[in-house]
Amino acid sequence: MKRTRQEESSRPFRIWDANEKVDVRYRYYSHALNAHWGCLKQMLWTKVGVTLEIYSIVNGKLYGQYTRTLTGVKFVNLRGTKDGQTL
Repeated sequence: MKRTRQEESSRPFRIWDANEKVDVRYRYYSHALNAHWGCLKQMLWTKVGVTLEIYSIVNGKLYGQYTRTLTGVKFVNLRGTKDGQTL
């Protein structure tokens, strides 16, 4: 079954695995905040050193970047507030 552009744009926020250079399967969201929560949940199962990014397919803008560290998750907000926060 081929998807139409209308179906793809109803969930424009995606999670990208920067280490593997692929989209994380089944992680498509309609709102940026939901994508951030989904990315944090995904970080529970990732190995140390993995970087996940949230982006929009509509405009190609990067909304945030999460990196798994030994003691937590490092978040870089690319939309303008504080950089390098550790959650």
